[in-house]
Amino acid sequence: VTYQLDRNQPLTTVLDREMGMLVSGNIEFQGTVEDGNGIKELYYSTNNCKSFVPVKISDGKPLTEFKFSVDTKQFADGPAVIWFKATDMSGSTGMYSFLYFIDNTKPDVQIISPTKDEVVNGKYTVAGFAKDVNGITDLRWSYGSESGVIELVPGNPYWVVDLDTTNGKEKSQKFTIHAEDKAKNIVEVTQQINLNQELDKPVVTITSPVAGQNFADSQELVLRGIAKDDDGVSSIKYQLDGEE
Repeated sequence: VTYQLDRNQPLTTVLDREMGMLVSGNIEFQGTVEDGNGIKELYYSTNNCKSFVPVKISDGKPLTEFKFSVDTKQFADGPAVIWFKATDMSGSTGMYSFLYFIDNTKPDVQIISPTKDEVVNGKYTVAGFAKDVNGITDLRWSYGSESGVIELVPGNPYWVVDLDTTNGKEKSQKFTIHAEDKAKNIVEVTQQINLNQELDKPVVTITSPVAGQNFADSQELVLRGIAKDDDGVSSIKYQLDGEE
């Protein structure tokens, strides 16, 4: 008497993904299907088993590998389940479900200050925010040949970068902020910052003496005025008729 012993259903295992992980874009699933009687067919479903898509495998083997891709942009963000259906050579069918979370929404990143029409000079600050529902994992900036990483503070989406263009001669410079979330969604926001270093010079006003004022030989001349600058005034020098 010849008979086929079949006590187990085919076992499907996903190897390159962890249950409950965040994914985005086009993702690849790799794994194995095994059964002592050999694997005949393997299918997967992304619509709760309403329809199945065949997966190409080496049939007849007790252990076979599989690999296929799923475009998650076809589905809404949130939890999703992919179902596997494997059939062995004796006709037994095994089902396996795999839970993952889709996040195809890029981080919301904006530069608040300076505005696009604003003209800055010398030392100034670039400020903005970067936020994402699932959290930002990497936030960095670049400005000309300079670059840096912004420290992430849980619960605080705002960031600031202090820049010094005191010795620069450019009329404008490109500032870029780069953000990446936990699902590997990346967004870059770039703004051309207008520069005018002439506006960074101190402003000096002479209030005394006034233009055209006459002084007697014995009369004391008092020099009075105001010097101001947003970066602070470090020194004041004066000269009378070419003297020191």
